[in-house]
Amino acid sequence: MKKSGYNTKVSKLLKNKKILVSGGAGSIGSALIKKLLEYPVNQVRVLDIDEHALFRLKHAVKDSRLRMLLGSILDKDRIQMAGNN
Repeated sequence: MKKSGYNTKVSKLLKNKKILVSGGAGSIGSALIKKLLEYPVNQVRVLDIDEHALFRLKHAVKDSRLRMLLGSILDKDRIQMAGNN
């Protein structure tokens, strides 16, 4: 986690939160994930339908708070599971 330059209000808001990012393995999503991991979040969960993109992201971003989930936002059960575990 980088400590320099992040917004203190955002830091307080995100502290110890679990965040789910759908489509997180794409270019915009992965940039968002990298930014979120600069804050004191508890966990960032990435839900994406592209298994290869998830694999690439996992190897590009080495952070124990990152969780990869293969699935679609159209799958109600998968979304519920992603939010609960």
